[in-house]
Amino acid sequence: MTMTFYICLAVFILICVMLIGIILIQSSKSGMGAGMAGNTALNSALGSVEADKMLVRITTFLAVLYMLLAIVLSFMQP
Repeated sequence: MTMTFYICLAVFILICVMLIGIILIQSSKSGMGAGMAGNTALNSALGSVEADKMLVRITTFLAVLYMLLAIVLSFMQP
């Protein structure tokens, strides 16, 4: 049981870091900037609208995984 907890915890931390990175990459809706990295490589590869849609989907997927894993970890004991 404890090995499973620590594996889930490691995945949870990885998802947290990925979620922070994806949120920082996204372009601003208010026009105050283009995100932390400028999002230029992604925009040139996919186009601005498609890149934004893909980043929103990835953010949503990671957020759902984050919430589910948080609930699972709350019921597990180390």
